[in-house]
Amino acid sequence: MSGGLLKVLHSDSYMELSTSGVTMKKSYAEDAMWYIPGTYLEDQIIPTDWDAEFKEGWQYGRGRSGGQVPDECQQDYDAGRGGYGKLAQNQ
Repeated sequence: MSGGLLKVLHSDSYMELSTSGVTMKKSYAEDAMWYIPGTYLEDQIIPTDWDAEFKEGWQYGRGRSGGQVPDECQQDYDAGRGGYGKLAQNQ
């Protein structure tokens, strides 16, 4: 199950409009929302949330500097996430 789940979460083909494909991917996404939160990967908790305001081009959670939004906004030093966030570095 997890191999298929991770494939769906990282797939670029999430926009398929076939009824069965959308239903299956929604089911995998719902499973992910139940099973992944609180899981650790490389000493970091994997956060999950629903993207209710999807906009084309913003599907990968990128911040203004091109990095991940949580990495960009962090104020404390975290070696597991590459040090300080971009906003803290600019101050």
